[in-house]
Amino acid sequence: MEHKNDMLDTLITNNDHYNIFMRGGTANILLMILFSSITVIIPLLLNQATSVFYLSTPFYFTIVVLYFSVLYLRGWGIMVTAITLLLSALFLEIPKDLYIINTVVNILQVTLLFLATYLLRGQATQKTRLYYPRGLFYLSLYNLFILFILLAYCIACFVYSDTIIPVIIALSSILFLSTVIKAVKNRDSVLIRYTFFVSFMPSATCSILSAFLCHVPQELFLNYCLVWTLSNYIFLQTIGYIIFQIFYTRKIKAFSNKEITTVNISSAAYYIAIIFINILIIYLFYSKVIGSYGYIYFFPWVLGNIFLLSNLYFSQFDDASGIKEGKRFDWYEKRIITVEKNTSGIITIISFVLPISVAILKQDTPPILVILFASNIFFACLAVGLIWIPNKNLKFISLLKSIKTISYTYSITLLLISAILIMFTYIQ
Repeated sequence: MEHKNDMLDTLITNNDHYNIFMRGGTANILLMILFSSITVIIPLLLNQATSVFYLSTPFYFTIVVLYFSVLYLRGWGIMVTAITLLLSALFLEIPKDLYIINTVVNILQVTLLFLATYLLRGQATQKTRLYYPRGLFYLSLYNLFILFILLAYCIACFVYSDTIIPVIIALSSILFLSTVIKAVKNRDSVLIRYTFFVSFMPSATCSILSAFLCHVPQELFLNYCLVWTLSNYIFLQTIGYIIFQIFYTRKIKAFSNKEITTVNISSAAYYIAIIFINILIIYLFYSKVIGSYGYIYFFPWVLGNIFLLSNLYFSQFDDASGIKEGKRFDWYEKRIITVEKNTSGIITIISFVLPISVAILKQDTPPILVILFASNIFFACLAVGLIWIPNKNLKFISLLKSIKTISYTYSITLLLISAILIMFTYIQ
């Protein structure tokens, strides 16, 4: 049976891994949990109280992730939206009536994004396929330019957080003008329709609806709608448009409940590792360890998730493809040794940083810092010891490689989080 090219799917012919079988419905639920655990962190870490308009600001960057999830998981992606907004609003302590209204409105927005994209994809012709080939992305001048616009916007959000409206108006105008020029030059009607029906109209409609239902004061009504609409426009017209290009001709459906898919244990290990590292961030936020500078913790969180997600995706393929059967064990063993050598440097850093931080902070050392360092040392040591495996067991050594990779990634992430916590504790 042919399986989908999915993060939870692997080839049953790969004999280097332990495999388990899973129903399609279970796979959909697990993917929904995975996406939700990631998207809920973004509003928590990127929330800036100085620019919040009734919960709208923390959602801006999240819109791109939710747009991807709804294209990938369809109806399950809408569930991801609901879980993300409800949990993030709960942790941000948003008034109940406001977050319920915004949750419903933002679910409507994501639904409109999906429907608009679905209709555009349904109008594909031979001519439009020339601009949006399946799964291909090329760094054209326009694609490079919109990435620079996105970078400029992200920098402006931190530098001009109190006066962001003139900045986003200017960036949106430049982005719109360049999009029109690109569409006219290439006679690309799809780009024009995407700009209006995906990037602009759902956000404009839902921002007005949210402002009206949340009883935004008249003097803030226009600013509320501008920030919501134009910020979403910038994200959807930049990285959102890149996602649209990749998914334009792809026919990806959620797993069928009757379908049986194969999952290797390494993929399951990476999946669990991602969930736990995101639970850690949620705990740190809930316990007030992450304060007003939460966006600083965003960087080690992104680093850890990128590494683990990449390994989760590539773990579905044959690691040692092209290696002869008799040399596969040695191939895995060399990669394990590489991880161990890299981890030894981290252990040296931890050995110096922990005593120095305790000496500097003295009685102000927060208990959570001790726990983070203990966890850091545990995962670093877990990644070091090479286990002797009898009979050259390929399946076990491939699993061991995944465990040591996870431990190494955890150690790096925890070390960065600990360093940030030490700096802010010392400053305070």
